[in-house]
Amino acid sequence: MKSVVPVLAVAAAIAVLAAAVQAAGPGRVGNVYYEDLFTNTNCVGSLFFCQNYSNTPTPTDAYVRVKHVACEISIQNNGVLYRAQLQAWNGPPASNSSLILKQFAVGIPTQSLATGSLNYYTIDSETNFLAGPGRYLVLNLQGSGGAITSSGVCGITGDLVPPQ
Repeated sequence: MKSVVPVLAVAAAIAVLAAAVQAAGPGRVGNVYYEDLFTNTNCVGSLFFCQNYSNTPTPTDAYVRVKHVACEISIQNNGVLYRAQLQAWNGPPASNSSLILKQFAVGIPTQSLATGSLNYYTIDSETNFLAGPGRYLVLNLQGSGGAITSSGVCGITGDLVPPQ
């Protein structure tokens, strides 16, 4: 009976540590599951172009197979979202020396929800995109007729694949 208290204390400490790590960056469960919220947004209104990404690269000891992409987007002046791409970069997308290594088209809804002068889109797309170790994942959005303003709620979930 005495061993129950230390086990519960260790379990509580692990839960607090896991919550702190998850709040700070991508979430990882062992070598199986991976998730990341894209908290950085680089939108160029005059070009109707927007990138959502994380400052943290994928793990260096595994590949990431992205299985699900989700994002909420709004476009001003009743503009239209016409392209969404999941991209793997070799460095942070805000850096001039970074390059796109590969990209994959992500399904976008054909209908938006119009409210006032904004069109809202919800991307909820299944994918099978494999990114190498140490890559920066980016959701690239393009529209026309109005500046894209992302709500900052974009992210991915997937699996970790050990290198062969």
